[in-house]
Amino acid sequence: KECAPACLSCDFLVFESRCPIDVANLNDVWKAGDLNAMFEKLTSEPYLSQYSVQILSSPATDGPWVIQLDNIMTKEEADHLIELGAIEGYQRSADVGKL
Repeated sequence: KECAPACLSCDFLVFESRCPIDVANLNDVWKAGDLNAMFEKLTSEPYLSQYSVQILSSPATDGPWVIQLDNIMTKEEADHLIELGAIEGYQRSADVGKL
């Protein structure tokens, strides 16, 4: 069987058909402390100087983690992502987590 995305006749174009979610068997991806560890890593070397990381808020300041990473991609890469998003269209994700 060949998929025909151009005419939208393929059942695999529908997310629910190709990858149904078994809610009863979902595992947590993040364990306790994982998110904090990720931010700690992003705010230390080599990321700190490579991406000009600015800590706008953190648990050390009694707030949530909010960081800014500069130079994470080129202007051309950012423009291309924006262009692809405009072509594809934006919609709320429905295939992960609870809404």
